Amino acid sequence: MFLCKADKVLKEIEEKLEKADIEIAAPALTVKWVPDESEIQKCFEFGKKIAKKVKKS
Repeated sequence: MFLCKADKVLKEIEEKLEKADIEIAAPALTVKWVPDESEIQKCFEFGKKIAKKVKKS
């Protein structure tokens, strides 16, 4: 699977946060420049996950 530079950077940031014992609310989400309906739905669900984590804290 091909990962663009931004994907690699996101993975590196997540790894550093985990090593520092910082909780990640949800794994990083990447989409195309022009998202299709499926990706828009993923973004919506991603936002809901983040909102639930924020409400709990």
